[in-house]
Amino acid sequence: MSENPSTLTTIDAYDLFVDPQFLASHPRNSFTLASVKRLTSEEGVELEPRSDPTVVVFSEFEHPSVLAGPRRRPRTALWGSGEHVLLGDHVGLPGIPQGSKFKISGDLVATYGQLLALAGDFIGIPTAPICQGATEDERRGRFKQASQIPNDPQEISTILRMINDEVVALNNAIRSGSTPSDAYKQFGIARELEFNRVTKGRYLDLAATNFDHFGDGAVAAYRAGHAAALKIAELAGKGALSQPGVPWKLENAYIPNAFADHYLSDLFSAGHLRTDRVKLHNCSMVRVPVT
Repeated sequence: MSENPSTLTTIDAYDLFVDPQFLASHPRNSFTLASVKRLTSEEGVELEPRSDPTVVVFSEFEHPSVLAGPRRRPRTALWGSGEHVLLGDHVGLPGIPQGSKFKISGDLVATYGQLLALAGDFIGIPTAPICQGATEDERRGRFKQASQIPNDPQEISTILRMINDEVVALNNAIRSGSTPSDAYKQFGIARELEFNRVTKGRYLDLAATNFDHFGDGAVAAYRAGHAAALKIAELAGKGALSQPGVPWKLENAYIPNAFADHYLSDLFSAGHLRTDRVKLHNCSMVRVPVT
């Protein structure tokens, strides 16, 4: 993106769904219109020398005249846990039967996909992202702490029930010839707020510092978790005891591996591959200037 550093102070990015009133209420020389195609081209977007320009990015259309009318569809903000379940439950786990369930909290059991969905989004330590450990050992220690499943069967069972409702809706949509996005339309922000209530605020706190789910952070979090799983598998193979009279089992290794796989699968989410999550956080929350 071309810019004049002597006059450029901030860039505010807006998506396709900017209200027409925005264009009407802001002076034309206070923002720049651009399509994503143009924004991501080699030429970039030329910003005229002015203070505090605003870049308006249109994700689907080449020309901003489409904003002359009402929004094409409402803005949505949804995170898909069901996708993690569907992905994880199709993974073959060597050494254990397909469809095995793992004991997690009290008498609760969960599939590999359900574990994958719980990891990071619902279970973790918001103040200690795994990827921000200074050394590999510290990152492994943070992973061990972050992957401790709360001893609250009611909370976990409620989360799993809500996730299952999502999976059912996704499967029904696919069977009926609809798309997953059609299924998600029935869920709104109220669902996210309910997740937050059930987890006593941890859900949104984790989302606010979810550096482990993006780019290099996801790679670091996955490596730390996968290494922990490999160590347990090694101990199981050697017949070592996890506690007096209780040997390690291969199944014990798959629980942390499912947590690690959450970050691996998030890494390949379309919006996660190149997004510099830490810089976005620092800019929006800590007010650290970035270029």
